[in-house]
Amino acid sequence: MPIQNLPYRKFNLQKLSCFTNLGLIVLAVLLLALAFPSPIMLKGCGVLSFISFIPFFLALYRCTFKTSFIYGFVYGALFILFSNYWLYNYQKIAIFAVPLIRGIQMGLVCAVIHFVATCDVRYKPLLLSLIYTSASFLLERGFLAYSYGNPAYTLYKCLPIIQASGIMGVWYLVILISLFGVIGADFIINFPYAYKCERSVKNTIKIYFKRNKVLLIFYIMVFLLVFVYGCIKIAVKRREDVSSTFNVAVVQHNVDSHNEGPSTYAKGLDNLIKLTDEAILKNDNIDAVIWSETAFVPPINWFTKYDISNTSSKRLTDALISYSLSLKRPLITGNGYAIPKNIDSSYYSLANAYYYNASIMLLDGAIRDKYFKNHLVPFSEYFPYKNAFPRLYNYIIDNGATLWDKGDTINVFSPKKGVRVFTPICFEDTFPEPSGEGVRKGANVLISLSNDAWSYSDVAIMQHLCSSVFRAVENNVPFVRVGNNGGTCLIESDGKINNMLEFNKKLSSVYSVKIKNSNTSIYTTIGDSTMRVILSITFVVLLM
Repeated sequence: MPIQNLPYRKFNLQKLSCFTNLGLIVLAVLLLALAFPSPIMLKGCGVLSFISFIPFFLALYRCTFKTSFIYGFVYGALFILFSNYWLYNYQKIAIFAVPLIRGIQMGLVCAVIHFVATCDVRYKPLLLSLIYTSASFLLERGFLAYSYGNPAYTLYKCLPIIQASGIMGVWYLVILISLFGVIGADFIINFPYAYKCERSVKNTIKIYFKRNKVLLIFYIMVFLLVFVYGCIKIAVKRREDVSSTFNVAVVQHNVDSHNEGPSTYAKGLDNLIKLTDEAILKNDNIDAVIWSETAFVPPINWFTKYDISNTSSKRLTDALISYSLSLKRPLITGNGYAIPKNIDSSYYSLANAYYYNASIMLLDGAIRDKYFKNHLVPFSEYFPYKNAFPRLYNYIIDNGATLWDKGDTINVFSPKKGVRVFTPICFEDTFPEPSGEGVRKGANVLISLSNDAWSYSDVAIMQHLCSSVFRAVENNVPFVRVGNNGGTCLIESDGKINNMLEFNKKLSSVYSVKIKNSNTSIYTTIGDSTMRVILSITFVVLLM
């Protein structure tokens, strides 16, 4: 029988041993972990993400349905342990909870992938890729949403390839990366059986390409189209007219505000003021000053309105207000924001207040605007199931978590005429929705306020930075990152990273942010509508 007419997946029925499959899963984890910023390569190596999916899908093709969940669990849990090991320094529970949760999630995903891999389906590689992408999309939604590990972020340095995220977000990249892995695994699986019949490597490869001609041509054409589009888009963006310039002094004060206490707060404010003054001395033409997430910890609104006792926090707040008056320009900083639950009370206590992780804009000693963080970190910043799981809630509190109340609106600041700013706070810029909503509400600059000092890891800072690049490209706006100990930089609307400050140093700088007369991107307008259509189609095909 000619090889073209042989059963399409006959060789797939021969299973690999458990140890071989586990080896493939571990190899896939290692390659993907190295694709991201890691201790070995701080800037990562994006091409490894493509290669990593070959052993991943190969193991799922060649295992049994019963073991597919186990391999998926091992894959998800090991990847978090290998790439996000710095979670241990955030909360001890995180290094156990996050791998466990991701392991269960990936176990279920891999069971579905294996089931489809054993079916006789036309264009199976494309379907498997869409299943993986749809699952990745769903895993970044809801209370347990966690975007670290999205393979698209490994390509943050490949500017021509990532420009199409202004149309479809990061999801086309996940499809391209995973589809490459499926095609590679599919070829490896079928090659020995085909070679056994043909006895010629050349003929075997030729026949494989002939049988998969449509899919391979489709993949190559899409990849080339994405690349060419990206090159043209970059050239267009760099020639766009600049309507105005927004000069900002960014301050990286290198103090971990998680180490709470009056001495830490005082040291932080002292560093912030000195570094800000240094930046202004170098360049007096500054439109606004930017400090990082919770750079100043005591809630300013509370100690200026509700608590006027002579405490160290009150004295620090007064010092900051006094400094704001002398600045004579807007100061945007991360800060807690407390609102009493009982406004009519004659006695106010922070223990009986709504408490938000916020960004505020101070001008002339007064809070002119504020934004409350919408997308909080699950378990460590937000846990809405206190009544349903009281023991877990108490465990989280006992282990030092700072639980905030959740903001529900996106607010945009106006620090200068013609400049509209949205400030995603730390974890928020790893997701597209908050930034996209900010730009839809008129923001023409994104400014992320972050605190990654708790991780004690340059790798964590770089992994966080990877996702910020895509927020700039998705929305076609410049993106300023201000971290308390690293990741401070200016990202152009094409994703180019400029003027990054050295990690773990007390530094300040002035960025000239170019405000352009550019149109809102397609992705900003429609969001993830395209991905939701793909998700629906994939679900219908699975049912069929």
